[in-house]
Amino acid sequence: RVPKNATVLTGVVSAIAAGIFPLASIAAFLNICTLAYLILLAYGIIKLRKDKGMPKEGEFKTPLVPFLPILSILICLSFMLQYTLETWMAFGLALLIGVIIYFVYGYNHSTVAKEKNREFRDFSIFYNFSLTKRTKRFHQTFKKKAFSTFFSATISKLGLSVVMYP
Repeated sequence: RVPKNATVLTGVVSAIAAGIFPLASIAAFLNICTLAYLILLAYGIIKLRKDKGMPKEGEFKTPLVPFLPILSILICLSFMLQYTLETWMAFGLALLIGVIIYFVYGYNHSTVAKEKNREFRDFSIFYNFSLTKRTKRFHQTFKKKAFSTFFSATISKLGLSVVMYP
């Protein structure tokens, strides 16, 4: 499956950014992001070797671990330190936005959230008293004639909400 919406959104945002920001700023931002990614990759190699040990037969083996990954981290950091404060601020803002999106998306799509939604769905099958459009129309037609109060209870993620129609 091709992620069409994400591809179009990325293209539109990139086109807008290319029209607003100078090419040198965009290049510096992308370079600092790539260097940060390479630092994370080098750290991941060290951690993977520490946790999982040597690779099995037929798997790729990074030579000279941890020397090469540490050298890679130091070189990337030295390149990153050459960028301006403006580039660092853009990188920090992008990192903050990315972390927020990651945790919000992860929370909403996690196994725990799916279990909560399943429990909510099972509960709402028995206790959902939400009004249908036909019932609302009926009540709006006769609300002037009747003194009784019409009541609707709806269960949502936020809990039970009760609406009373006088």
